[in-house]
Amino acid sequence: MNRSLTDLQSTSVSRDTVPAPPSRWRTRILLPGVLGAIILGLIALTSTRVFMPSTSVRVVPVVVKSV
Repeated sequence: MNRSLTDLQSTSVSRDTVPAPPSRWRTRILLPGVLGAIILGLIALTSTRVFMPSTSVRVVPVVVKSV
């Protein structure tokens, strides 16, 4: 029994330090930046009618005659 325990300990990996978690810069910086740019672009696109001058229109009265 003692021999099998020493064999298992010799094959185990030494874990003195905890490895750092993987870098997640894409989800923390890039994704919110892209979403913000898309939202600002949509707001700018839809608000162009507010800042553009209105188009003048001529109104013509219509009289319907029965034939």
